[in-house]
Amino acid sequence: MRSKLLKKSKLEQGTVPATDLKEGDMIFGRGPVFTVVRVRTELDEVAVVGQGVALRLEPEDRVEILRRVYSSKTADAHSDKAKEYPDADAFLKNHQTGYIQPEAYDRIDFNWPKYDKYPVLLKTITLNDGTPIEFRQSGEALGYTKHDENGEIVRDEHGIALSMTPEEIKAAGLRLVEPTIMLFDKEHKCAGYASDEWGADGVFIRPDMRNKGLGTELLTEFRKQFKPERRMGQMTPAGMALTKKYYNNLLLTKNNNSS
Repeated sequence: MRSKLLKKSKLEQGTVPATDLKEGDMIFGRGPVFTVVRVRTELDEVAVVGQGVALRLEPEDRVEILRRVYSSKTADAHSDKAKEYPDADAFLKNHQTGYIQPEAYDRIDFNWPKYDKYPVLLKTITLNDGTPIEFRQSGEALGYTKHDENGEIVRDEHGIALSMTPEEIKAAGLRLVEPTIMLFDKEHKCAGYASDEWGADGVFIRPDMRNKGLGTELLTEFRKQFKPERRMGQMTPAGMALTKKYYNNLLLTKNNNSS
């Protein structure tokens, strides 16, 4: 049976052939948001597997992509914004909203994340010592309660609160999926993660994986999901140093892309 996630119009702007889907794409049609975990092309069909659902699409089917894992426009927006600051200190001053004692995160637990709970592979990098590190997400779609123009909750005839549709979420500029990014080593153990800490950027690296450039790489990927104006929040001394490295990385990336 054909999924209702499909866009039926062959001419609709913003759609791509099913054969062009990539891992990490977020798609929807008249149903819920769906994150592509794996794409296989065989027998003139495209098999899309994600979030416990399998779809079979014909090659000529067109699907609307809500978000691609990598967006050059998003990365450029952050680099362009960084250029507005004269130096790393000015960048830090804008993004830091407070101070956190360095020992506050001494007992962070890196054992709770389970590899199979994060099926969306964003990318894999190799450290200088040859260790591969995977950047992964859950692909879990976020839900929002619908409100009217007066801020009141919209309810059905039974008094049950209604949820926003994917189209409404997209139009409102809200996040579509849970933004946490997990790092996993070759043994599928968590090497670190970045998460939204009540509107602030939280970056945590396993002690034995620190000083390898992972924090900067992770923060860069995490912030691609947000507008560059978003401030990072309160920071430990390590967070302050990381913010400066992130700033320098943004400028370096921009210069490299321009050359």
